[in-house]
Amino acid sequence: MTRRAQPRQVFWMTALGLLALDQASKFWILQHFFPGQGSTIVPGFFNLIFITNDGMAFGLFQGNNFALGLVALLLLAAGILYGRTLDWNRLETNLCAAAVVAGAAGNLLDRLRHGYVVDFADFHWGYHHWPAFNVADSCITLAVAWVVGRSLLGGKIDQASNRN
Repeated sequence: MTRRAQPRQVFWMTALGLLALDQASKFWILQHFFPGQGSTIVPGFFNLIFITNDGMAFGLFQGNNFALGLVALLLLAAGILYGRTLDWNRLETNLCAAAVVAGAAGNLLDRLRHGYVVDFADFHWGYHHWPAFNVADSCITLAVAWVVGRSLLGGKIDQASNRN
């Protein structure tokens, strides 16, 4: 099989679907909560809370929305160039890349539209609170975790899938 130089249709469908889910969930939060307001969903474990984040992951670099937006655009351009080297025949490549693109685009849209990223998922256990995040953050995190896990396992995933 020859290497495909462009994403497959599944990439575009997945990226658009995840972006729509991200933006719809943020729209819902914006319509039902004001900044700082929250609601307990699962006591002692999960809350919805509207947090504005003009920084980056874990709230780092607060107040640098313009610079972070510019960095996101540069990373997007680098990602497009890097994407030309990928084997787009693989479903895994299409799904992971779609998740990263959807996540980056969702948070970039927030920065451009609101001047901050809308975060709302608040998981905690006892006294430990994970920083609030959103669907876009989850897409990026899960895709990167998959790629890292796959690289640590090497060809073991390929060998297992070839047996089927």
